This record gives sequence, structure tokens and C-alpha cells, in this order.
Amino acid sequence: MSNCTISSLLEGDGGKPPLKKLIFSGAKFENEAEALMHIETSFLSFLDASNSSLQRFCFLPNMEALKHLDLSSSIMGDDLVKHVACIGANLRNLNLSKTRVSTAGVGILAGHLPNLEILSLSYTPIDDVAVSY
Repeated sequence: MSNCTISSLLEGDGGKPPLKKLIFSGAKFENEAEALMHIETSFLSFLDASNSSLQRFCFLPNMEALKHLDLSSSIMGDDLVKHVACIGANLRNLNLSKTRVSTAGVGILAGHLPNLEILSLSYTPIDDVAVSY
């Protein structure tokens, strides 16, 4: 569902589908809480929300199976990075390039994502202190 406007996903009378992969790259959400309400996110292992209009990210703590998360070119900043930190031990690949995450945000993530293998922070306002985390 890249580069489109999303008002809701899979709304209907059936059960919530257990999706494993979602790509929202460049998508505009009319109401992000309502759009994600009709899907089962606990099975999701891959989420690409790069360059999307997502602003709250409060749905992230429910995505404990995530292994790959791309939030590049989003509004993600130090004030919202706590939602990423709640994802837990399964996250292996995190792309925060072109976001407002600074060294303080990297500090918030430190210790919460023990199996992280790839962290992309290009074009962010981090400094050399971030490397120590």
C-alpha cells in the first residue's frame, strides 16, 4: 500500500487477519489509529512505514514479533522513540535515517533492543557520543 491514502485496512465482519508483512512506504493516513484497528499486529515481522504520514507510533509496542522496521523519512524523533524501544528482543533491523532521532534517542534505545544487528541513522542529528551506546 505504498504511495496511497489509507483510511482503514481490512474493515469488515471477519476476524483480524494475522499479517506478517506490511509496506506503507509513502502512504498518507487519514486516521492512523483507526486504519490499524482491524489487523492483528502481533504476528507482524516486517513493517516499512518510511516516508509515511504516521505521527503517533503508539501501535508499535503491540508488534513484539517485528524483526525489520523502517521508519526512515518519518516524523520519528526522540520524543517518540520510546515506542520503538518497547518492541523488544526480536527487532534485528531498524532504519531511522532522515528522522529527528538524536543521540538522546539512541540512548533511549540502548539496552532495549538486544538483538539489533543493523541500525541506520544516516542524515540524523547524532554525534560521536551515540556510538558509545
